[in-house]
Amino acid sequence: MTSPDDRYLWDRTGPADPEVEALERLLAPLAHRAGPAPSHATGDLAPGAGPGATLAAARARAWAPFAAAAALLLTAGLFARRGDDATSSRVVVTAGTGAPLATGAWVVAEGGERELALGRLGRVTLAAGSRVQVRRVADDETRLYLASGRLEARIAADARPRFFQVDTDAARCVDLGCRYVLEAGEDGASRVRVLLGQVAFEAGRREVFVPAGAECWARRGRGPGTPRFSSAPQALVEALDAFDAATADREARRAAARRAAAVADGREDLLAVWHWLDDDDDAVVRLALDTLLARAGPPSPSFVRPSGRPTAADREAFREHLELGW
Repeated sequence: MTSPDDRYLWDRTGPADPEVEALERLLAPLAHRAGPAPSHATGDLAPGAGPGATLAAARARAWAPFAAAAALLLTAGLFARRGDDATSSRVVVTAGTGAPLATGAWVVAEGGERELALGRLGRVTLAAGSRVQVRRVADDETRLYLASGRLEARIAADARPRFFQVDTDAARCVDLGCRYVLEAGEDGASRVRVLLGQVAFEAGRREVFVPAGAECWARRGRGPGTPRFSSAPQALVEALDAFDAATADREARRAAARRAAAVADGREDLLAVWHWLDDDDDAVVRLALDTLLARAGPPSPSFVRPSGRPTAADREAFREHLELGW
């Protein structure tokens, strides 16, 4: 049965579809026109046709295969889009082949791994013993809560950024198009390791950026610490851990930052330093600027070292500059 929106395809009585109109314009040069058939034996045009008509006919013959191919592509795209529209539905979360899970439902991976499906947009594999709650299911945002255990999320490339999120007791892991492993311990700490793409790890006003190959710890009551690549040298890891732990001791925190900056040699090591550009301590911000300029150089020839705190544009410029090495 023809739907009301498809009437234009059949008898032109319904509203015109812009893509169908584009297809008609594309095929117009190939349309049948009443009149005597051309002579295929001699290739002559109708009597009285001049050189301009000859050129036009030659062009039409030359472009015919391309127009036909383009028409096929456009038609395929048109009906594929219509098919998607007809079959698309709201996001649902299912455990294996079971019924959709309602908001508030718990999933416990007893006796082995469990897999959750996020419609066509992703898969979440729960390690044995993990406990997860469904907190929100919607097209704009789907969110789980990892109470304990480990999960691996694989989110489709066409999912919108921030569509999939996982809460823990220490921070929220926000997908920016990726594959990652998230762990939550009984002590309330959590860790994310990004395998592909990137995530944001956030709690309250604090948000850190974790690209592929990097990881970050978060502690209950403190939120995310400083991200670092999993291949970071041990001296850098120890200095960053001391920096994150010294929340109440400003001098100890500054000393740990200086130790970290001293061993941050490669561009990957500067992931942690880049995050200091947004630190609350101006001394740490100045150290970060000095380290970035000395190890990676200015983000552009026109960059001028800010006399005060870097702007958001300055931070983004440095991030783009450093990502070439990440």
